[in-house]
Amino acid sequence: MDSWYKPQAVGPRRKVLVASRGEAALRVFRTLREIEIESIGIYAHEDRFSQHRQIFRVIKRVGKA
Repeated sequence: MDSWYKPQAVGPRRKVLVASRGEAALRVFRTLREIEIESIGIYAHEDRFSQHRQIFRVIKRVGKA
């Protein structure tokens, strides 16, 4: 390794961005909730009424799907 590279310990994650939709997003959300990790979801305008958008506490809209 180069001398400029110094790996650092990283603590446990507290938030996870779920960039998926449908059943996959629901499964990830449920698992994260069980292990008490906050999930952040994203959605496109076309998905604004979908189920995965309704379950996240933190949800952000992104561009077109």
